[in-house]
Amino acid sequence: MSRASCLVCVLLAALASDLYAAEADEEATEAFESLYGADMKRVAATAELADDLALAKKLAEAARKPTTHAALAVVLCEKAHDLSVRHPDGLRTATGALATAAKKAPKRAVELLQRCVDLWQKRYDASGRKDKSAGIMLVVWLENLGEAQVKAGDTKAAEATFRRGLALDTAYQKHLRAHLDTLLAHKLAEIKIKALAAALDKAPDSAKVRNELVRLCTVELDDPSRAATYLGDGVDAAFAKYVPAAARGTKEVPEAACKELGDWYRGLASTASTGAKDALLRRALDYYRRFLELHDREDEARAQGVRLLNQVHEALGTTVTDPFTSAASVPAGKPLATGKWIDILAMVDLKRDCTQQKHVTSWQRQGKTLVCHQPPRIGGTCIALPVAVDGSYEFQVKLIFRTVDGSFTLYLPVADKAVSLSMRNRFGTRLENIKDHHRNHDISYQANRVYTIDASVTVKDNDATVVVRLDGRPLERWQGPVADLYAQRGTLGKRIGLAPWRNATIFGLARLRMTSGKATAMRP
Repeated sequence: MSRASCLVCVLLAALASDLYAAEADEEATEAFESLYGADMKRVAATAELADDLALAKKLAEAARKPTTHAALAVVLCEKAHDLSVRHPDGLRTATGALATAAKKAPKRAVELLQRCVDLWQKRYDASGRKDKSAGIMLVVWLENLGEAQVKAGDTKAAEATFRRGLALDTAYQKHLRAHLDTLLAHKLAEIKIKALAAALDKAPDSAKVRNELVRLCTVELDDPSRAATYLGDGVDAAFAKYVPAAARGTKEVPEAACKELGDWYRGLASTASTGAKDALLRRALDYYRRFLELHDREDEARAQGVRLLNQVHEALGTTVTDPFTSAASVPAGKPLATGKWIDILAMVDLKRDCTQQKHVTSWQRQGKTLVCHQPPRIGGTCIALPVAVDGSYEFQVKLIFRTVDGSFTLYLPVADKAVSLSMRNRFGTRLENIKDHHRNHDISYQANRVYTIDASVTVKDNDATVVVRLDGRPLERWQGPVADLYAQRGTLGKRIGLAPWRNATIFGLARLRMTSGKATAMRP
């Protein structure tokens, strides 16, 4: 076939692809009108914006479902954005919908995430740059946009995006600095690789040059597939052994090799540049997670895998490592010390603290950890931590989901009421038990990785503030009268509750620090 004929075939294929895409978009629009056309007309007929926002949330939830076709999901998200962006409290819903659309249509990710940045920039500017919450969200979306630009190969635009975020006066900038360090490290590595590749062409037997090329591609660029192209005689034995395996991806590596590769990547990270370190640690995380997926026996090898996973998370700064005080010996009925971290996981008695005795067999204590092996499929199960909280406090829990087809709920007492944080893959993550509070976060949770939840509850007179962070990042913030909250679940009262539903879960830490008021141990 001639070169001209090949070009014609390529152009025809591209044209056919565009036609198919256009046809899918048209069908998605027709499907939307069939499913939600009446709802759109109903909310358009009222002057109130509350029904617009309620419908927007319904559309966004439908778009997030794995079974929703990508083209229809994008239409749903665009409509959800249009409905919610006009509401004073609709910005999170609007940008969340655009983010879902970016996942469903990766080729449009940069465009869609740029719109999220523009919306939060407008909110931040409108406050005279005094709204710290809007400033933090702006930085978060700048990070998301920068990551999408890197994936799209536009590193120049990504660098400008990260630098724009660093210029903002917010507390959420270390992630941007890490991205920028990585970009600059990649640029320097590419310059070195170009020179070394030229040198290798002149001296193909140079083991020194070949080793440095393999190292730069593996360590500085985090690209084992590219590193594999430079393998040959004289290459370091560890590179020769592990680079081909790493180039195949985690899914192709057997159980024992996953742990070896995780250890190897941790070792590489220990001597890597600042810009390359995090990427190597994330590689190690992936291999340790894969090891835990394949090794389903509850034995020492699995316990060691969990410990290694925790150590890498600590190195990445996704867990808090400051010391805490054990509360196992606190006398019953005595108040816990204010201002000190107290380990309350150690105080749990499964038979006494499981709120449904018929489900107590779902739980097991393994050393310092608490494990829920098989949560019931109906109703779930809950551990009421044996401390009665009355006042303002900070609470932290670290957990690992063994499975992610269910949910986890954290119950937090607030004065004589409570809020609950519900974490679900299919239906989103949100703060519940609050009147007229319906924010939803589209977060995809993974099995066999450590998640850290930090919650702060402040009660003053008849008002309360609840702040939740996930892995160090802002997740939720609510402030209002305690009267807007509903009563605590069942028999929990003033106790914090840990409630998995269908998700097998490992709890590695649950600790409490009172900032005012008092917390009383219910027993030693």
